[in-house]
Amino acid sequence: MPPLEYIKNFTWEQIKFHQGRTLVEIAGQISDRMKMIDNDIKKLQEEMTELRNTQAATVKKEGSNF
Repeated sequence: MPPLEYIKNFTWEQIKFHQGRTLVEIAGQISDRMKMIDNDIKKLQEEMTELRNTQAATVKKEGSNF
């Protein structure tokens, strides 16, 4: 989404980030969610790397038999 469109259509997510909380609390929530997402991405990257290595080893093993 282009930045200008995002700014024009921005709405505060009241359920996730209640306005009654302090900025420090909201920033902490956002930081925690970012860490969780980052950890999930790292886990997926590790799984993909492992699968690629397994596939490459399998191809190499089967390729030497022919």
